[in-house]
Amino acid sequence: MLFNFIFYCIALPNWAEVLKPQASLLLEYQEVSEKHRDSSSLLLGASLGIFPEWHEQWTSGIELKLAETDPTSIPDRFVLTEGPSNRPISLNQAYVAHRFSDRAFFSIGKFAMPFQSSPLTWDHDRTPEGLYTAWQAPLGSLMFIKFHAGQFFLGSGEQLLAAGQKNRRSWVFTEAVSWNYSSPQKMKIEMNLQIWNFIGIPEALALESLKRGADYQIRDGEFYLRKSRFMPIEYSFEISSLPLGILTALKTAIAMNVLSENQDFGLFGEVRLGRVWVKKNFLGSLSFYYNQPMTTLAYFTERDFGYSNRLAGRFELHYYVSESARILASYLLARRLEDRVYQDHRHEWRFGVEFKL
Repeated sequence: MLFNFIFYCIALPNWAEVLKPQASLLLEYQEVSEKHRDSSSLLLGASLGIFPEWHEQWTSGIELKLAETDPTSIPDRFVLTEGPSNRPISLNQAYVAHRFSDRAFFSIGKFAMPFQSSPLTWDHDRTPEGLYTAWQAPLGSLMFIKFHAGQFFLGSGEQLLAAGQKNRRSWVFTEAVSWNYSSPQKMKIEMNLQIWNFIGIPEALALESLKRGADYQIRDGEFYLRKSRFMPIEYSFEISSLPLGILTALKTAIAMNVLSENQDFGLFGEVRLGRVWVKKNFLGSLSFYYNQPMTTLAYFTERDFGYSNRLAGRFELHYYVSESARILASYLLARRLEDRVYQDHRHEWRFGVEFKL
């Protein structure tokens, strides 16, 4: 039925307006220097999706990506230097959304992360699966407030039984309130307060979190995720403006796991200069990242900063050759906060090109 609809739309003169296709191709070289884990890799990222509007109030999307489904894999890239094997295609997005009015919105399925979470709590290359709803109200002509909530699926009962837990399913519930301000002088301010609550941790995510800096305990010679509940509360602030005609943005965030034994916390700050996908323009960013081991489940923390248990600085530079092509380069220096078997101090260089439809 879906393919019949696609073929029908392609036959229409305005098929691109109906289907709203999006595609991207990224080729990236990565050089990593980390004790016992030095590597040189060529990475490929490719995606193709359609996001049609069925009605003024109904939208949907389906997107395919070259990506592994294993929890240890990178969510949106393939390592091309691992041999001549076939590369699977995975489902990155598949959702239906309904806008009840200008104020209320609901989505179900697998979709891009709708919350403005910082790298301390979520890697935005990952697309959650579950439900999302939002309600917003204007506060005058320049401001509005939004209340939104999500329930995202993490694992099934079989995955949890292997970890000795009683939950039938594993979920993360998250709620947030956001305040936005936009001035006629093109200054924007956004503040977010968000809370996460993890119910049950799948064994595969727990084991992978150990490799990403989480605290551990040893039983019978085996490593296990240290028993801890995860309920991080995160506050973020972002302001952007046009001083001297250059778009400048500052974002800061703080997160704390109020249920961890030591109330682990994280800090994030980033300055960006330049516009995204504007022809013959540069975009540069400088970021600071401090994330203690149990601020949140380490599996979901940002890969670009070395996950959790890190004190890191990162510089990134883009040059947009056109509105659909860019050249990028970045450097990461990440120190580990506590000794870990699977982590050490890390230097990482990346160079790449990307094309978008």
